[in-house]
Amino acid sequence: NDPKAKQEVIDLIPMGYIGKPEQIAACAAWLASAESSYVTGMTLYADGGMTKYPGFQAGKG
Repeated sequence: NDPKAKQEVIDLIPMGYIGKPEQIAACAAWLASAESSYVTGMTLYADGGMTKYPGFQAGKG
């Protein structure tokens, strides 16, 4: 519950906010649906672009 620590994480997310539970749930629902029936393996990043951000890759996250 440290506002400064939370802002440090948000600063690493290109979309500018921490994902909402329903956004993460939508990814899980898609994977469980018939729409993903041809998917046999993948890495699905639901992180607002955080893992692609240079600061995160430099170990600042």
